Amino acid sequence: MSVNLEKNREAILAAWKDVVDDKTATDWALFGYEGQTNTLQFVSKGDGGLEELKDELNSGKIMYAFARVRDPKTSLPKCILINWQGEGAPMVRKGTCANHIRDVSNLLKGVHVTINARNDEEVDPDIIIEKVAKSTGSAYTFGQRIDIDRQTTPVGTTYQRTIPKNEINIAERDKFWQKEEEEEKRRIAEERRIKEEKRIQAEKERQQREQMLSERESPDRVVKKNDSNRQEAEQLIKMRNFDPRAMFEKNTCAGQMSSRSSSKDSNSISPNDTNNSKINTVWPPQANDATEAEIPIEKNNVEEPIEQQPVLEEAQTVTAQPYNAQGVEYIEDNFLNGNEILEYDDLGLRAEALYDYQAADETEISFDPGDIITHIDQIDAGWWQGLGPDGTFGLFPANYVQLLE
Repeated sequence: MSVNLEKNREAILAAWKDVVDDKTATDWALFGYEGQTNTLQFVSKGDGGLEELKDELNSGKIMYAFARVRDPKTSLPKCILINWQGEGAPMVRKGTCANHIRDVSNLLKGVHVTINARNDEEVDPDIIIEKVAKSTGSAYTFGQRIDIDRQTTPVGTTYQRTIPKNEINIAERDKFWQKEEEEEKRRIAEERRIKEEKRIQAEKERQQREQMLSERESPDRVVKKNDSNRQEAEQLIKMRNFDPRAMFEKNTCAGQMSSRSSSKDSNSISPNDTNNSKINTVWPPQANDATEAEIPIEKNNVEEPIEQQPVLEEAQTVTAQPYNAQGVEYIEDNFLNGNEILEYDDLGLRAEALYDYQAADETEISFDPGDIITHIDQIDAGWWQGLGPDGTFGLFPANYVQLLE
């Protein structure tokens, strides 16, 4: 609905003219509605400025204020229109009166700035004056008259004739070049120092790299040296055409007696005797006390084990091995010259198969889950070699098995 301005038009215009007139002290006028109608009426006016107008605004109503203020930039009076919508006013009333501001501004002519406010902070005098100052395009004043009749002086010049003797100072010049020469010397010395530090750092890094390489290569050198010694020992062993231990036992009295006793009792010992399995389980066999006492221990330059054929013990030694009814052998730890005799059934590093694997060629082995692989050699991180369950020695993937303790 539109606002009704005709009913109280004369009172509204009278208050407006009183504010606009510079000869009167009135500088603000306040207008509002009659009850809940859309009829605009005159409410009050005063000459106390914006501070007084701020106290007259009601937070529960919709009102319009017309005021005269002074522009701080131009010192000229400016008219402002405040569209007051109190925070406590009904929402329906706010919606109805939203479009009335246009008709009110057409009635109250000469408005320079329109301000929408809802609370006391938005009608603060400092804020309103600041908005008025921003609305001014340029800063000028009419209160002071500029004196254009200033006394003028003749235009002079700053030209001066150049005198070489005055321009060039020999002492200052020598001082300048001496300073430049000292700076150049310092620069060269600094560059030399930096180069020397870099050279020392590079030398340290080179020595560290060489040390790391030598530490890495040292195990390989030890392995190569051991391989060369082993090969040399094998060649020396192959060059011999006799067994030194056999010759020594043959030339000794104990060896001759042992050979004669063995020949006498050879007929009484059966090849299929169960005691033979007990004898062959441990190698080398136990020597007689007499022989062991008479044979001196010799140290050879080549410390490689010499393969020898197993020799049967005397018949008395064979019959002395214990055997129970259930066929369980009692094997005791044997020692020769203080050294423990190792058994032949040492399987080395063992592993249990986790998955099924079929050999791709003759260099690999096949196995099923649960099979035991012995004599394992970890030649690579991904592939090992060992003895399969079928007696084949070859390669197999390392991730298919699990090592046994």
